Amino acid sequence: MSATIIIPAHDEEAVITRCLDTLSAGAAPGEWQVVVAANGCTDRTVELARRHPSAPLVLDLAAPGKPAALNAADAVATGFPRIYLDADIQVPADTIRALVATLAEPGVRVAAPAAAFRTEGCSALVRSYYRIWRGLPFLHEAHVGSGIFAVDREGHERVAPFPAIVAEDEYVRRSFRASERRTSPGTFDVRVARTIGALVRRGTRTRAGNRELAALAALPAPVAPASSRAYVLARARSPRELPHVVVFLAVTVAVRVLSELKLRRGDTRWERDDSSRTHPDGSTPAAARPASPAPAPAPARTAVPDPDGMESP
Repeated sequence: MSATIIIPAHDEEAVITRCLDTLSAGAAPGEWQVVVAANGCTDRTVELARRHPSAPLVLDLAAPGKPAALNAADAVATGFPRIYLDADIQVPADTIRALVATLAEPGVRVAAPAAAFRTEGCSALVRSYYRIWRGLPFLHEAHVGSGIFAVDREGHERVAPFPAIVAEDEYVRRSFRASERRTSPGTFDVRVARTIGALVRRGTRTRAGNRELAALAALPAPVAPASSRAYVLARARSPRELPHVVVFLAVTVAVRVLSELKLRRGDTRWERDDSSRTHPDGSTPAAARPASPAPAPAPARTAVPDPDGMESP
């Protein structure tokens, strides 16, 4: 057993089976340790995870909270590299193997595969937003986060234990120099918010969390997003792309305004997007059925990574 995969899960009965199915399809028994850190669950997340054929180690933590769940899972984890995976993300076994191999390269401390943003079943406005957002430069510059990241032993010592913050992905990214980050081969699916309202709420949470990082003086500030601005302006020069740019900018402005209001009110509520936890036809994944090994997932569409300060919803 080499790696340990840690999956924090708060009321994730709709997606936890799907997540574990994808990880275990094509994986050898015991190839990696999987720890599901269920925290504050009031649904069937713990039951579904415990009865999954891949036999993950399941923690049933009473209090909700992602950073505490990550730290509790770290306390029982045995392998390196350490991979942190959101429960609503699907990552095939081959992508995990490539991630482990990437972290074995000299000087690499943190890595993640590229995200494939799935917009099937989303509103036209959401699809317009992602038509522009997919091309932002920061996603192409050894981006880590968006639902998964992995660290080697030395990298883990730098970021753990995780502080009580919302934006742990950004905290991890800023903890490493660009030369220490890598994008590993392969992709993973991200099911984005299906409605414009859910998209704005998710973006508001993300931006507010990133602003919270300013209190951690040891972390470097994010690089100014000059390349992203140039990219957006270039897209706006095309009459065909201009309507999509307008939607992108409108969402960006709304997110910035609402996140400022959220911070001023001292609102620390976790605004989870449940719209992305449904199938494109609007139904909820059949988490209640007995878990069974899933067929190998279809090849994901590769996202074209790239922003630089324009936070991702």
